[in-house]
Amino acid sequence: AVVNCVKNIPASSKHNTCTPTGQVLLECLQTLELSTKVFHILINLVKSFDNRRVITAALKYGRHFIEAFLKSGIPIIDTLFKLRKDDVVSVLKTLQQSTRCLQHYCGHSKITKDISLISYVPLLKKCMEILLFRVKEVLIDNNCAEAFMLGILKNRDLQGQEILSQVSQTISDESDEDDHQNDTASITSGED
Repeated sequence: AVVNCVKNIPASSKHNTCTPTGQVLLECLQTLELSTKVFHILINLVKSFDNRRVITAALKYGRHFIEAFLKSGIPIIDTLFKLRKDDVVSVLKTLQQSTRCLQHYCGHSKITKDISLISYVPLLKKCMEILLFRVKEVLIDNNCAEAFMLGILKNRDLQGQEILSQVSQTISDESDEDDHQNDTASITSGED
């Protein structure tokens, strides 16, 4: 229902000749704001259930929501950014928190090695990446590029605990091997 709510927002684009009026755009922004808040609540509820079927639904419909947001929400945000900056930023922050949770669910899926969950991860991550670049584009178009900061997102499980990634495990394994080789070298040189 939340996905359909976002899908039904009339498209507004700089290239579209029949753009909605100002009042319609404000109503669309309100719908978008309410939809992202409901989506955020639903995505956060997944943590409470820790159930495979619930996580599957979050990954599957999370992607659908983001796709609908990209299609219908981003043009509205782009159009209203200068007029309603605070409202637009609020929508983007709420969406950012939701995508962060989805990122944690993706990490959880990889840790549990559940094939049915993992199958949703690549498409969801692709959608989140497209969203990231579209938001960056909106901020640049509205002379707010300094508001966009890209950082390294730590892998976390459902409860928010950090997950050791393969890179850090590989580095620590190599470090252990180097320590072992250094120990061996010092033992060998000690016998001479």
